[in-house]
Amino acid sequence: FRTNKMQLNIRGSESLFKAAEQPNEESESNDGNGTNVRMVIRVPQNETYRNYEAQKTIELRELAGQKFLIEDTLKRMPWKLTGETKKIQSYDCMKATMTSKATNQPIVAWFTEAIPAPSGPAGFGGLPGLILEVDVNEGDMLYTMSKIEFKKLTGSDLKTPSGGKKITDAEFTKKRDEFMKEMGGQGGIRIIRN
Repeated sequence: FRTNKMQLNIRGSESLFKAAEQPNEESESNDGNGTNVRMVIRVPQNETYRNYEAQKTIELRELAGQKFLIEDTLKRMPWKLTGETKKIQSYDCMKATMTSKATNQPIVAWFTEAIPAPSGPAGFGGLPGLILEVDVNEGDMLYTMSKIEFKKLTGSDLKTPSGGKKITDAEFTKKRDEFMKEMGGQGGIRIIRN
């Protein structure tokens, strides 16, 4: 598995979720024949902007080196509050669950009413407090808050994503599925030996 550092900037009903500044990840391995294989993993430029007051979302997604811009209205998430509580970094959190309509996977979120922002990581939100942890499909993907800073945000901290080809969510999903199928047919990863 791999870990990416992301940041979530929030002001009032607005939020922007994007990659935190981090160097490209490099890893070297030996293929057993004495050849070293070097891989550079670049984090794609994916950004999710949400405005809960205006009920809109703008996403910048990268696929195969191309950038796409998806604008939509915010969808209501069918969260169910369980009554369970736990502490995350000294914040009292409550548990909410739902099942993803698209993938039929269980999703568990832990949110705190101490920070009354309806936002969270990736596309998750719509709860009466900031989501500090999300578990998708029992550990397949885990978002965990590692640090919260309260500071004045500049204009660029909540800049709406731009610079991609405008496309609908359904069109992007179709393109992604076609790309994955194509990659699967070719073995998935191309390794260049040095």
